[in-house]
Amino acid sequence: MCSWAIPFSRTRLSDVCTGEIIQTQRRFDLHLAVEEYFRIIELKTATLFAIAAELGAKLNNAPAPQIEGLANFGRHLGAAYQIYDDCIDLAGRESATGKTLGTDLRKGKMTLPMLRLLHHASAIEKERYCQLILEGDYASVSLLLKTTAAAAMDESLASGVARSQQARAQLEDLPESRALESLHLFADTIGLMLQSLRVQAA
Repeated sequence: MCSWAIPFSRTRLSDVCTGEIIQTQRRFDLHLAVEEYFRIIELKTATLFAIAAELGAKLNNAPAPQIEGLANFGRHLGAAYQIYDDCIDLAGRESATGKTLGTDLRKGKMTLPMLRLLHHASAIEKERYCQLILEGDYASVSLLLKTTAAAAMDESLASGVARSQQARAQLEDLPESRALESLHLFADTIGLMLQSLRVQAA
C-alpha cells in the first residue's frame, strides 16, 4: 500500500470512531436534535463510505475533481444507507431482513424515525412516546410509525432517498466504465431499498 494510505485512513477512521462515541454517549437522549443525528451519521457511516470511495480513486491516480466527487458520492451514499438501516429497524419485516428488529430502539439509539416521531408530537403525545422509547417498546413504536405517526417514517425515508439521489449526481462527470456502472447500480439499489420500505410502511 502507498505510504500515504495508512495515515489517510487513520485520520478518517478517527472521525468514524468519534461518531460512534458520540452516538453511545447520546443513548436514550430524548432531546437529541435532528441536526445532531445527521452530524453523527456524517462522522460515522458517511465517512466510512467516503473513505472507501476516495481511497479507490486515489489509488487509481484519478484527477483531483474525480477524487472529490467520489468522496462526496461515498458520503451521500453512506448517509442514505444509514437512514435505511435506521428505518428498517422499525418498519422492516424480520422474514425479509434476516435481522432482529427493534435492536436500535432497545439499545437507546435515537434514530431519525424516532426523532421525527417526537418532533411531530403534541406535548401530551410526546410524553407518551418518550415513555415508549425509554421502555424499548418496539411493538408500540413500530405501530405508531405505520399508523398515526406515519409521516415521521415517510419523512425519514424521503431523506434517505434524497441522499441516494445526491450520491448518484456526484457521478455525472466521471468517464464511462464498468466501475461507473457498478457505482450507479450501488446508488440505485439503495434508493430502491428505501422506496420499497416506503411502500411497506404506507
